[in-house]
Amino acid sequence: MKNNKWLYLLMLIFLMLGCAKDRDEMEFRVNSELLGNRFQSELLGFSFLPPKACTELPDSLAAPLAEQLKSQIDAAGNVLVVPVKFFVNEEDMFICIVSELMNFQVTKSAIEGYEQMVRRTAKGGEIKQTKYHYHKFDVHQLLVINDDMVQFKLFFPVENGRSFQLDYVVPKSHYVKYMEAIESSIGSIQK
Repeated sequence: MKNNKWLYLLMLIFLMLGCAKDRDEMEFRVNSELLGNRFQSELLGFSFLPPKACTELPDSLAAPLAEQLKSQIDAAGNVLVVPVKFFVNEEDMFICIVSELMNFQVTKSAIEGYEQMVRRTAKGGEIKQTKYHYHKFDVHQLLVINDDMVQFKLFFPVENGRSFQLDYVVPKSHYVKYMEAIESSIGSIQK
């Protein structure tokens, strides 16, 4: 019970930081000791530092997983989300996924439709939504909390470019352990 109180307090603090809608630019504390090597995607036009606790999944393992995830989402008849890179911590089941949103038109209705699709596929639980500006990106963040998992979905709609998404998925039992690493990783995002 005591751990749940800390978990909710920490999530509340993180959400309050993310809900500062009047700010021109969001701020994150970045602890570089918690971060791995920079991942850069020329294709998507951004770079970031994944959590150090997660290692890059080799393409030989990532390709079948990406295809499986892509087909599941595509079969639902929604935006085609194509996973590009996986960073995983197998021991704690902590995952960071970089995905491209194929053929995504950046309009208010498309963004709202995509957010609704995420809500439908969230499998219950609580969803907190925030929007902010960070390093020349407009970021739409959905925090999905269910009985077992905490998931940060950061959606980056890009005009005249390739829209992309970052997912940080961690079991609820390990969320407190990795919260600072997630915040630091988000804070490392650059164009």
